[in-house]
Amino acid sequence: MESSWLLILISLLLCIVFALIYLHLSRSPQRAMEPSAGRELVATMEKTAELESGQDTLKEKAVRLRFAQFLEAFPAQRQKMERSIKYLHEMADQIDKKHHDYAITGIFAKVSTALSEGFKTGSQFLASSSATTSLGVAIAGSVLELVGTVTEVGTNVFERQYKSEKKKKAEDLMKEAEAALRMLMEADKKDFTSELPSDTTGVINDDFQVFKMERSGKDLYTNTKAWKRLKANPKLNYLAMKVAAGQGEMDEVKEVWKTLDGTPFTVTEQERWQNAVTSVRILLKGICDIDQALIHLKDGAKDEMAANIRGKAKQLAKLLWGLSKIYKEMEKEDITEEES
Repeated sequence: MESSWLLILISLLLCIVFALIYLHLSRSPQRAMEPSAGRELVATMEKTAELESGQDTLKEKAVRLRFAQFLEAFPAQRQKMERSIKYLHEMADQIDKKHHDYAITGIFAKVSTALSEGFKTGSQFLASSSATTSLGVAIAGSVLELVGTVTEVGTNVFERQYKSEKKKKAEDLMKEAEAALRMLMEADKKDFTSELPSDTTGVINDDFQVFKMERSGKDLYTNTKAWKRLKANPKLNYLAMKVAAGQGEMDEVKEVWKTLDGTPFTVTEQERWQNAVTSVRILLKGICDIDQALIHLKDGAKDEMAANIRGKAKQLAKLLWGLSKIYKEMEKEDITEEES
């Protein structure tokens, strides 16, 4: 009896052991081996994917917003740029026309200055034969030089003033166009500036011309005063011609030099020829300047500032053409999306 109970107990224990072994072997090996770190990695990857998806959505929204702003702003800004381009071309044409007129005036000034050298030299060689004629020629030379220098300086000053005003207006127009570009393009892609180079043409030459004006005015006053004295004093007229010919006595020379200082009669023979050589050099340079001015006039007398303004207008037109092309493509894309 006891042995039967023992066998039953052992059998139950074996059944329990086998059942535990079966249950242990029947568990999933992948599930048993999955670590907690793996589950965290999967969760992190899922969250990262969600964030990246959200960032893509924000970028897409920003692009669409920029897209809409460009489509809305372009028509009005295009009108501003077209207006600026039109006025810039008109302004460049106005500057060229004005420069053409000033160039003609400048040629007359150069001719007058060149002729004055011939008159002044001629007056020195006439001093020994006719005192009043010599002074009359010298006065004519001084007048021509004075007229030429005043005309040239005045022309340069007026032209610089005119171009300065036009430069300011042109830069204001370009600033308006530049503001329109800022609304349509990113700052680093906007390859345009509204500044123009300063015009300093003729400034240094004007300083020299002012010196010539002062000298011409002084010579004109001196020769006119001497001419009146010779007219009123025939004896002085005779002595002046005698001294100019190199035949005067010491007392006569001193009297003429004291009374007619600064006139052709106080120039020695050597100085007369030195002055003649200098005048020829100045005259030849004047002829070259006149020739260059005539060539410039024949070529259309185009002004440098006008060319710069015209170049800015062309640059704006090129940028506007590119933006117009982008606008048309974006407009088509927008219509297609609405239809779909």
